[in-house]
Amino acid sequence: MEFVLLDPIRDPRWISFISNQSEANIFHHPSWLQVLKAQYKFSVFAVCAVNASNEICAGIPVCEVTSISNRKKWISLPFTDYSSILFNSEEARELINIYLIRLFEENDLDLISIHSPIDAVDGFLKESRCVIHQMRILGSENDMKKSFHRTKLQGIAKAERDGLIAKLGTDYDSIQRFYKLHLLTRRKIGV
Repeated sequence: MEFVLLDPIRDPRWISFISNQSEANIFHHPSWLQVLKAQYKFSVFAVCAVNASNEICAGIPVCEVTSISNRKKWISLPFTDYSSILFNSEEARELINIYLIRLFEENDLDLISIHSPIDAVDGFLKESRCVIHQMRILGSENDMKKSFHRTKLQGIAKAERDGLIAKLGTDYDSIQRFYKLHLLTRRKIGV
């Protein structure tokens, strides 16, 4: 296995890789990475392990951010709730961890921040500040609604009255709209 830094916005291997990863989310998508690059002028790249066929086996998107004290930080990813390392095998995941530590030392970085759980590995300080909410969806919509608290049902009813529409989109415009809503939400809750 070989390690590479690649452009996840332009390199077609990245979208091909994340399309086959069940843990991939909106924050891994090239359109989200393009928003971060365009809005904040961050250097965006992916740290990847590739096999002999030059296919990605493991990877994580990263932004390089310079602090006020002019120190470099690699963050996966700024303004992102959760961005895990994606991998095809445990071996590839372990190798990415080792490679990240090597890159940390070689690039004189102040910090590498990964917004997902990571195994304790020599060289990583494990600190958790995030909460992941997951819900298994079983049964019909009515069955699910029966399990909801009354206040949640009131919120759903209000959203339906107000004409709220949920739409799945992975194009640049959809992700740009998501980002604007993301910022509004962060401002509203004071983050």
